Amino acid sequence: YNCGPYLAEAIDSALAQDYGDMQIVVADDGSTDETSDVLAKYEGKITTVQLNHAGAAAARNRAIEHATGLLLATLDADDIWLPGKITRQVAVMAEHPDAAVCHTGAEMFGTETGDGPMVHDVRKRIQGDCFDALFDRNGIITSTAMIRRSAIPACGFHDDLRIAQDYAWFLMILFGREAVYLPDVYLHYRRRPGQNTGDGSKRAQVYAGIGRLRTLDMYADRIPTDQLERRRTSAIDELSTCTYSRYWNGDYKTAMLGFA
Repeated sequence: YNCGPYLAEAIDSALAQDYGDMQIVVADDGSTDETSDVLAKYEGKITTVQLNHAGAAAARNRAIEHATGLLLATLDADDIWLPGKITRQVAVMAEHPDAAVCHTGAEMFGTETGDGPMVHDVRKRIQGDCFDALFDRNGIITSTAMIRRSAIPACGFHDDLRIAQDYAWFLMILFGREAVYLPDVYLHYRRRPGQNTGDGSKRAQVYAGIGRLRTLDMYADRIPTDQLERRRTSAIDELSTCTYSRYWNGDYKTAMLGFA
């Protein structure tokens, strides 16, 4: 949504991939900037999906509906894939047929990173049977990920989560499934003012807590009772703290979702 100044770089980085059998779907979430003019330049090279402004989750769901591949790779409109990413990940997914997700290292850049690029925090490596680690802390940058379509939940992204809907999505995908992590940097991850994922306040934690609880509800019959209650209690405690923080800071919309 309204990423016109960055969109061409993102699309060009996808078109420049050396994997031949690739479909590119761009979901325009009702942008009011120059996005439509940028997309017009790529007619015949991409599939464009138009939405009324409904948020990132709805846009991602629509893009997935129009994608036909067995492997899906996500790319936000302000990020840049590096050469060879798709070819490498397709090969890794073939080598690991039980893996639901393959994600990679990333390098941050832009106005919010300070003195220049930095390698993404290595403590965020999520690999193998990783649901517990992911439940404790999100460790996947969405634009680095390749996902096996067969692992994607029918509910898709939660439309009402304005932030961290990708975190909830990966929690659902990786329950009982494995991830492969490639430390090689295959993404330039842009940090810029006004970016939803740049919100380091309690607001993002409210949405993450909701994603945790919904995932526990989805798989409640597959989690041992003691583990379920322990995880639910910790998730509710954190969500409660963050929700009240948003309430006392005047962010009533986020607080009401947390209370609900």
